[in-house]
Amino acid sequence: MKVLIVDDHELFGDGLATIMAQIDTVNHTEASLEIVRAASADQAIVIVTEMLELGHEFNLALLDLSLPDDHGMHVLEVMCAKMPECPVVIVSATEERFEILRALDAGATGFIPKSSPTDVIIPALQLVLSGHQYLPPQLLSQRPQTHALTDRQMQVLKHMHDGLSNKVIAREMELSESTVKAHIRQIFSVLEAKSRSHAVNIAIQSGVL
Repeated sequence: MKVLIVDDHELFGDGLATIMAQIDTVNHTEASLEIVRAASADQAIVIVTEMLELGHEFNLALLDLSLPDDHGMHVLEVMCAKMPECPVVIVSATEERFEILRALDAGATGFIPKSSPTDVIIPALQLVLSGHQYLPPQLLSQRPQTHALTDRQMQVLKHMHDGLSNKVIAREMELSESTVKAHIRQIFSVLEAKSRSHAVNIAIQSGVL
């Protein structure tokens, strides 16, 4: 498992690396974890580009929003564009609802406040690695779970309600099909749906649509 940690605070980055080692130990019988570190936005983008040129990709990226040379949101957008299959989790000191929703709408698979204890961070990352989205408790407490969808995910859900295929949704929203699929996976996770029709029915019954 290859993990990219983007954080300019060395001690916190060390902590994340330790947590990933614990998760990897549980999942594998022998050491298989490879941690790559970046302390700036530019360094992170260079690393991602070089990895892709070598034909490799990360299995998980942990990204801080506060970087010395640029806002982490720019790095998030680059990562989601270059590595659409790699889950990117924001691990940030900010806990503002606006920033959380902004990151999720930009393609983040999860958002973990840095104030979270280890016994919250570990299951959150395990959830993401299993293919689901992680939403912080403060976001869920501010709106019902069935409404915990970003604006872009709501657009995708409405197109699903209209019976549009992924290809047509991608064209209508000017997104790649892989990005649309990523949004649909997150919609399934948030609504706890098993299929497109199930997700639409949940949304209708809960008043989302």
